[in-house]
Amino acid sequence: MQPPAPAAFTLALRIPAWCTGASLCVNGQAVDLAACCRDGYARLNRTWAAGDRVELDLPMPARRVQAHPAVRHEAGCVALQRGPVVYCLEGVDNGVDLAALSLPRSAALEVASAGSPFAGVPVIRAKAYRDSAAHWGEELYRTARPARRQGVEVTAIPYCLWANRQMGEMLVWVREA
Repeated sequence: MQPPAPAAFTLALRIPAWCTGASLCVNGQAVDLAACCRDGYARLNRTWAAGDRVELDLPMPARRVQAHPAVRHEAGCVALQRGPVVYCLEGVDNGVDLAALSLPRSAALEVASAGSPFAGVPVIRAKAYRDSAAHWGEELYRTARPARRQGVEVTAIPYCLWANRQMGEMLVWVREA
């Protein structure tokens, strides 16, 4: 901040609902967010001077999101989100038949910019499973589930970027294993 002279005013900084673990410092001193947050804003009421420094950290780890149980089509599935951005799986990165993929509850979600197909835009990578239909032959139904499951790595991209490379299948809600 560079006010021409010291001035008293309130600086309101948005703390989004999607962010857990936000931290705020003024001139290197931690601010108690619980004490100064109201209606989604951290309000810093003080006399500001030239050189004052405000640092707001809004962590954006990848996380799993579940739908309300009444949303029947997403029962047993999770979506991936980082900050306010919802991610999806695309066939171009993950092969055909995305419905055959499942994400273990214990799988770590890795956020990576290196190797991103979108010039450094972060993607989410995770270890997953792909069910194989190769040994089903002509059968449509079985009483026992075949144990043909293959470990794969999946890549999720921001939903707003899907279908920018080629036409193909896309999936937001992934079965959870």
